[in-house]
Parts: sequence; C-alpha cells; structure tokens
Amino acid sequence: MRAVDTTGVVPLQAIRDETAEGEAEAEVSLDDVEGVLGREEQVGAFGRKRRRRGVATEGKMGEGEWDPLSLAERKVGRYFVVESGHGGTS
Repeated sequence: MRAVDTTGVVPLQAIRDETAEGEAEAEVSLDDVEGVLGREEQVGAFGRKRRRRGVATEGKMGEGEWDPLSLAERKVGRYFVVESGHGGTS
C-alpha cells in the first residue's frame, strides 16, 4: 500500500478514548482536586488564593527526598563545587 487517497479525511489530532467510559475516566472532578483546594487560604483585600506555608506538596521528584550532594562530583562540606570553564587569567 504505497498510495492512498486521503482527500476529505481530517487529520488525526489526538489519540484518546472517546467512549462514555473513557471520557468519564479522564474527567477531573471536584473530588479529585478537593485536597489541593483545602490547602489554600484567602489573603488580602481581594481574597487571592495562596497555598499555606509548611504544607508539603508532592513535587515532580515524587515523595522521596532528593539529595543533590549525593550526585555532586566535588564537595566542600555541605556545598558542591562548580568549576568554571572561563579560563581567564588571575
């Protein structure tokens, strides 16, 4: 099959389950975001929403703590050393 007449065929924009069950599964409800909304408080005269300080949120790294010093090649105490490729004279 080397040549197919695609005249009048709309290009595919996304692959998704468009059945009623698939749409219900992908739908975001108030129950899904209730935990995040519960950690907000209103601040200021216009009632801007702010996340409360001290409440941990799950980041992109997951639930575990990330230790950047464990990945550093050179360390001095609790700091990691970055060598510049500047090459200038002192």
